[in-house]
Amino acid sequence: MSVKDSDVIDGIGIEKETNTLVLLAVDPFDWKVQEHEHLRSIQKKMNTYVSYIEKKMYSERYPDRGFDGFRIELVFKYRYTNDGERFLASGKKQLRNRGITLVYSVREKV
Repeated sequence: MSVKDSDVIDGIGIEKETNTLVLLAVDPFDWKVQEHEHLRSIQKKMNTYVSYIEKKMYSERYPDRGFDGFRIELVFKYRYTNDGERFLASGKKQLRNRGITLVYSVREKV
């Protein structure tokens, strides 16, 4: 699974210390190839995750459980471009306004 599979949650878990629902998205693709398409894939994936949170679809997996926070984590294999970084920073701000934290990082072994 990856950002190309926009309708799939790549990973899900709970950070017990903060009672935060964490949704993980994995991006193993190089930014230098089709950057525009890459950004669109990430946008679709994030929209799926936001919808999952806002529609409380997690209650199917975690019935009778409330959460104190929500976080989307994007893990990239390759360093994002300047446009990619601007896109992610904008997304982080927009999600914060919806009560969702966005965290992104680069890990060569994805």
